[in-house]
Amino acid sequence: MRRVADRSGVASSSRSSRPGARLRRRGASFVPLLAALVVAASGARAATEAKIVPADGAAGDAFGFSVAISGDTVAIGARADGDKGFAAGSACFYALSAGTWTLQSKVTALDGAFADAFGFSIALDADTAVVGASLEDAVGSNSGSAYVFTRTAGTWSQQQKLVAADAAAGDQAGFSVAVSGDTAVVGAFADDDAGTSSGSAYVFVRSGATWTQQQKLVAADAGAGDEFGCAVAISGDTIVVGARGDDDAGSAAGAAYVFTRSGSTWTQQQKLLASDGAAGDELGYAVGVDGDSAIVGAWHADIAGGPDAGAAYVFVRSVGAWSEQDKLVASDRTSFDNAGVAVAIDGDVAIVGASGEDHAGVDIGSNAGAAYVFTRSGGSFTEQEKLTASDSMTDDTFGGAVSVSGGLAIAGAQGDDDAGSNSGSAYVYGVGAPAAVPALPHGGAVLGLAACLVAAGWRALRVRRGA
Repeated sequence: MRRVADRSGVASSSRSSRPGARLRRRGASFVPLLAALVVAASGARAATEAKIVPADGAAGDAFGFSVAISGDTVAIGARADGDKGFAAGSACFYALSAGTWTLQSKVTALDGAFADAFGFSIALDADTAVVGASLEDAVGSNSGSAYVFTRTAGTWSQQQKLVAADAAAGDQAGFSVAVSGDTAVVGAFADDDAGTSSGSAYVFVRSGATWTQQQKLVAADAGAGDEFGCAVAISGDTIVVGARGDDDAGSAAGAAYVFTRSGSTWTQQQKLLASDGAAGDELGYAVGVDGDSAIVGAWHADIAGGPDAGAAYVFVRSVGAWSEQDKLVASDRTSFDNAGVAVAIDGDVAIVGASGEDHAGVDIGSNAGAAYVFTRSGGSFTEQEKLTASDSMTDDTFGGAVSVSGGLAIAGAQGDDDAGSNSGSAYVYGVGAPAAVPALPHGGAVLGLAACLVAAGWRALRVRRGA
């Protein structure tokens, strides 16, 4: 399982272009939880779509700026939620039960405050979640931090706040986070150890209920502007760290670094570069890892079809050495789609978010967003399906954050306006084999009709609130 968090947003949803650059925000009113369902045919399979909108959503919350999924639980960050002050942030946890996504807990930092951006990044592994607050002021303005939450009997509560031992103002720790078992990773892309914004990442480990810093990770060839730590991912004893500003292949061509643990010590195993990397690609803007496979997004790569169409690269490890296995590009790519702004991998399934995608051929609008599902057979990936929201609108930036686990994928749309401008939402899909149709709060006749349509061959059905 891929354990990583996407920061979302930006255009990316899952990662902004600069801290917080990723998106446009808007405003809102209260709306009840909506689980909208779409059954849409796609080649030989069909995907169900469940839309999640928080009951207390409000304009500008940016719900869906970050997302994570583990098993039958999803975690969704709302980095600009105002419950504890303007843009203090929050996160919500939903669990799938009897086919319905139900809110388990809405959480905020116990010490949450004005403009902390809690929920800028989020990671989830079973009953443990890590939430980044990259603008929190633990030891100085925007030094940043992360918070660990654990689930007991269906309720999530804060276990500990993670602060780097050498935290300093402006580091923005928590810009990215990841978790696997009792190990958490917190990225601080603006750390200045090797020059302005050279970046770093911190590893924390849990013993009992207490977390301690195990090691600080920095690139062996760290340099100013690398922004190492802009993205992090972990799988067991392997960590991948993105450095979107690395210059080996040209200014801001980007790179990713792999670290492995032996005992309690982490060592850099390899630096990953795209075989066709070029200036401005920003490889490493998003990363994911599962076992011996890593995926690295290059959201500004210029693919045939236009500038900043974006791409993602899959690397695989054999006997301790990593090599590029495949380059993933959308079949319908166009300029400024920003594919690779968010990425995820689980087994042989990879998800690539494209928050700037415009639904070519459909009169929806700019930056509605999409996500592409790729599956691996042998040593190559094939595009299986394109995911778009059934109710797409201009500037939703769907796909700015993505995650995948066990046949379910989630995509954030922090720019969605259901509860007000940029209130945000998230969508869950079955990927791979056809997924079961989720129940809706509307009940009865609607579900019966859905079942009939599925039996008849996955004909399209859309359920709207109030139906």
